[in-house]
Amino acid sequence: MKRRLSTILALALLALPAASPFLLRGTPRTNDLSAHLFRTFFLIRAVEWGGIWPRWSPDLLYGHGYPVFSFFPSLFHWVLALLHKTGLPLFTAYRVHMYLLFWLTAVTSYLLAAKIFKSRTAGWTAALIYTYSPYLLYDSHIRGSGPELQALALLPLLIFLLWQISDTEASESGFLPKSRLLKVVMTAVTFAIIFLTHPIAYQLLIPLGMWLLIKAGFASKKSGVFQKSDFLAVLIPPAVGIGLGGLMVVFHWLPAFVEVDHTRVNLSISQGYTYQANFLSLLDMLRWPQLPADPTLVNPPVVRALPVIGLLWAVALILWRWRIFDQNRRQIVVAWTAVLLLSVWLITPYSVFIWDNFPLLSLTLYPWRLLGAASMAIALLAASTTPARTATVLLTLLVIISTIPWLYPPRTAMPEEVSLGLAMSDEIPPYLIGTTTLGEFLPEWVEELPPQEPLRGDLLSDGNPDRLQAQDGLIWTQHKENPIAATYTITAVRPLTLTYRQFYFPGWKAVVDGEEIPIIPSSPHGLITIPLSAGVHETAFTFGMTTVRLIGIAISSIAVLILLILAVIGWYGDGQIRIASTNSSSLFFLPLTAVLLILVWLFFTVVDTPLRRPTLLPDGVLGKPSITPFDYAGELRLLSVESPATAASADPIPLTLYWQPQRKIGVPYDVGVQIVDEAGTVWSVANGRPPDWRFVGQNVWPIDGYQMDQFVVELMDGTPPGRYFVYVGLVRSDIEQTVAAHRVAELIVDEAATGTDRPLEEGMDAVVETAVSQHTRLLGSRLDRKEAAPGDPARVTTLWHIDGEMGSLPILQLLADDGTVLLEKPVPLAADAKPGERLRAENTLRLPAGLSDGTHNWRVLWGGQSIKLGKLTITAPERVFTVPDMETAIDTPFYTPDGTLFATLLGGSFTDSSTTIFWRVEAETAVSYRIYLHLLDADGKIITQSDGEPSGWTRPTTGWLPDEIVKDIHPLQMGGGASELRIGLYDPQTGERLNGEAILKLGE
Repeated sequence: MKRRLSTILALALLALPAASPFLLRGTPRTNDLSAHLFRTFFLIRAVEWGGIWPRWSPDLLYGHGYPVFSFFPSLFHWVLALLHKTGLPLFTAYRVHMYLLFWLTAVTSYLLAAKIFKSRTAGWTAALIYTYSPYLLYDSHIRGSGPELQALALLPLLIFLLWQISDTEASESGFLPKSRLLKVVMTAVTFAIIFLTHPIAYQLLIPLGMWLLIKAGFASKKSGVFQKSDFLAVLIPPAVGIGLGGLMVVFHWLPAFVEVDHTRVNLSISQGYTYQANFLSLLDMLRWPQLPADPTLVNPPVVRALPVIGLLWAVALILWRWRIFDQNRRQIVVAWTAVLLLSVWLITPYSVFIWDNFPLLSLTLYPWRLLGAASMAIALLAASTTPARTATVLLTLLVIISTIPWLYPPRTAMPEEVSLGLAMSDEIPPYLIGTTTLGEFLPEWVEELPPQEPLRGDLLSDGNPDRLQAQDGLIWTQHKENPIAATYTITAVRPLTLTYRQFYFPGWKAVVDGEEIPIIPSSPHGLITIPLSAGVHETAFTFGMTTVRLIGIAISSIAVLILLILAVIGWYGDGQIRIASTNSSSLFFLPLTAVLLILVWLFFTVVDTPLRRPTLLPDGVLGKPSITPFDYAGELRLLSVESPATAASADPIPLTLYWQPQRKIGVPYDVGVQIVDEAGTVWSVANGRPPDWRFVGQNVWPIDGYQMDQFVVELMDGTPPGRYFVYVGLVRSDIEQTVAAHRVAELIVDEAATGTDRPLEEGMDAVVETAVSQHTRLLGSRLDRKEAAPGDPARVTTLWHIDGEMGSLPILQLLADDGTVLLEKPVPLAADAKPGERLRAENTLRLPAGLSDGTHNWRVLWGGQSIKLGKLTITAPERVFTVPDMETAIDTPFYTPDGTLFATLLGGSFTDSSTTIFWRVEAETAVSYRIYLHLLDADGKIITQSDGEPSGWTRPTTGWLPDEIVKDIHPLQMGGGASELRIGLYDPQTGERLNGEAILKLGE
């Protein structure tokens, strides 16, 4: 008894560091913790409305309802709710629950290994490696997936029960003897609990099935000859246990499978939530987190890894001790090695055909979830070596030190108690709704989300508002205020359509005067509506059973009844679980080892080491490139940039930015990255994120922390070798305005792309295969516009393959219908291009100001080839060459920096609503100047201003002709204490103003 108590104490201590991020102030900054916390809050409310296992939450989606409980198992949230009912604040209950789960993980894995190998040190080894497996720590501290942790905590118990009921050493004959019945019942219950906790239950059946098949194969050949009876004796009891467990939960999974077709679950697939995007390589599974660990870094890269130390330990000791293993232990090692290899293989993309052909497996979305089963296999393989005490202490030190980076995740604040307002604030339409990421369980009838108000405000103020929608001619009295079982006396002064503000979903019924009325989901919002005739009606809206739900409950009830009968027979058939005794060891050995583990953890908590230490420095980040920090409008500071100095044209370019807020950030920002050449031409396409990028939600800028912003930048197909620059801009995402941009790095593209077999990028037009001359092949082209005005910029892209030594450069031309060349320019291909290279050429041209209306043709000439690229329709502006009447004459000339007279500001008309000015053009220009109007007060301070290209960006100066009179309207209002108006021109590329500024004194 004392030994058992010491073991329980040791395992309780073992779980402390693993759960420590939840026992300290604040909480780990996870992806899903708040979602599960808030889901529990709404579960408690849903249970209060009726039903032990609710399927519908009337409060989610601003009070319009959501069927999340119909699809996601809720047993984790039920346990959390029960802890909350003891008086603990909800988040405090979550903290306690997470510690209990780590303790449960340690206990179940200890029980499994200790009883199989009859050794306390073997049990400790398994508990240590499994509890501190990187995947379980990732699941809890990074993903925040408490439900999956709960399922994985019960996995060792399920394996232990399966091990016992598949034991062929039992003396009683038959495939399901009485001695195993009670264990079969416990197996069924355990599997049902796992199933009702998390969908990972589907995945676990694969490695467990592999292990049982191998176990049955070994049992069937004990005498050297295959014995079918022994083979079945191993498989039938586990199959019965798992099968009955699955039948126990038919009430949940059968309606879920049937009714999921009435949701928008395909939305998650369209957003990239598919198993195809979630495979890992073997190298990924052997990675380590970024070191040193520092909680002030908001989003360190995501690492999903195997317990490498446990794996190396197991391999080394198994190879060393293999010859002294008995046959039974060798069979255990072979079986769990096969489970490990199968699990790892299923995580890699080499197994995609398995995922493609097993729908239940593909529904679990994430192949890397099998890291839990792989970690369990490694824990058992390490435990099979039954290490000595000294080796156990050494392994304990190695494991805890190796997992230190996982024990100090980024942290955030979380209130201990959850309010309705806090829970509802987590919903960010159209995706983060219903405590799910993409609102994937939104009923299919909801084509468009209804307005948040007034129902959201009513819910916050009332807690349980009336869902009946008011309208003219409708009077009612509500008798029963339950939102999923509401009853009314309704008076309709005329025939009308009654709207109940809940989304329609199978199970909703409307009864009017004792008769069920068909519900018509409203369009486009999918709300419950019914026709109602004039008069007084007794009306009810209820959410309840459907045929498939009743069938599921019936099947589950029968399964429970069968299990009760088997339990009674097993109990009286002497089927109690007998646990083999373990080898003896010191009463205090395991508790002292656990204390040592905690002391090592505390050492790393107190002392800065390469594994854990602060990394945010006053002007940079520890271990990252040192730069002069870039200031972004006083909002954010770019502390460091990690970017390669050179890259090949076809290779993705990793870029990592480190940001720190300079003050509390109150507006949403996005970061834009572009790679440009010296002329300012952009050569990068849309930026992606690396697989290990960690999403942290919107606007996470803690004033005492910093953020890692990772990008994978792709260059345009055929980007030529040369010198480029990385520009980083900060964009107000709410108004899509760039507030600041800086050139942060230089990039040398030192190797061109090659080949002709790469498909053309989207939007690029292929040309005929015969477009070859002078060893230069034209592959495709793109026009940035088909319509333009004189003076507009036009960008023509061509993609080439160099077959041999290149001749003269191709020429790009714009032709009139009669063949007149309107514009031409050499295509900028490098003269030293090498054979085999695939090169892109970007021609950015200003269309001549004198172009007339008409449709013109682009073509490219080289050697004997002439290839048409497409058409360009020119619409010239209506031009005026006579001076109009003006309210105020100004007559100010403007000169370019080289002294050329460009234009004269003749005068204008000024009203309270707008300003109209007139320009006389003196000469053409290749620069698109911008016009500024500044309205100043008596102290010379700007009151308001207008800035942009002329006439609302419709008349660029590059399209002005000499002697033309250009009318330029600006939405600048006079008044407001203004005493002076200043008008000028400037070059937006350089910021340089033209010589000359018109100054108009107001009120004179």
